[in-house]
Amino acid sequence: MSALIRIFCLPIVLATIAVNMFALAGLLEGVGFADTEWRSPISDFGNLYSELAAAGFAVANSFVSGQFGFDLPEWSTHAFVLYASTALAVAASGMGVTQRQTFLGGLGAGSVSLSWPLSVWGFVTQAFRGRTVSTFARDHSVIFWLYMLTVAAGYGGARYYNANYLPAPEEVALLQMFFG
Repeated sequence: MSALIRIFCLPIVLATIAVNMFALAGLLEGVGFADTEWRSPISDFGNLYSELAAAGFAVANSFVSGQFGFDLPEWSTHAFVLYASTALAVAASGMGVTQRQTFLGGLGAGSVSLSWPLSVWGFVTQAFRGRTVSTFARDHSVIFWLYMLTVAAGYGGARYYNANYLPAPEEVALLQMFFG
């Protein structure tokens, strides 16, 4: 059963890494730190992410605007996607990598993993009060930081590959004009 869960968790984690790369690009662009013009084929996935994020943002913004009378900043969509997909990846990794004594213990660990920002505060206070770190806190802290390093490396690698190896849009248009 454990091998099957690990195999099932791997595509989920890989998909969340890809989603987080585009969410990070949108967040950095939204706050003015980066301006990324993705080239094909990366732009195809970026456009899909942008369409889905824009649809989700429109629904959330209309709800907040109708209920509370103000509009959400556009970068908040990317921040929420970063949070949700990171929480999903940490939960999937935690269920696929860490060892649990029972099936219900694994489900409980997965549900706590989904709320990792709130859980971090509990881990830190428990570590200071009891001068000990639980296995759950240690495992999920390591998973979180490894995941964040992987997302950062993936984003940097995608930007590097995009800038240095993929043809510019005008080059693609010129090639299509001559070769069809």
